[in-house]
Amino acid sequence: MGEWREKTGRAMNGETLRRTVIVKNSQGMHLRPITAFAELANKYQSNILVGRQGEAEMVSGKSPFVLLSVMLVEKGTELILEAAGPDADQAMDALVKFFDDIPDVESV
Repeated sequence: MGEWREKTGRAMNGETLRRTVIVKNSQGMHLRPITAFAELANKYQSNILVGRQGEAEMVSGKSPFVLLSVMLVEKGTELILEAAGPDADQAMDALVKFFDDIPDVESV
């Protein structure tokens, strides 16, 4: 069992990983990137929660419709990501990277 824990990362001991990300693209978050975020979150077994910095509400990161309540935001907004479960390390790495990879497309 100890070997399995080492392979799956530090979150297996029940620890919840928490990171703050900043929405950097000029379009902010809208339905397409929110849906892509939920699809990415669903690739992992871990529980993923998302909320806005300074607000108590955290919602499931695996449902685009639920995410609309906290992720429909402008550029510069800080969001809190939480991951807990067997693959929380990998999920958190991928979800944080997602925010760095959102294309910055100006409106025409």
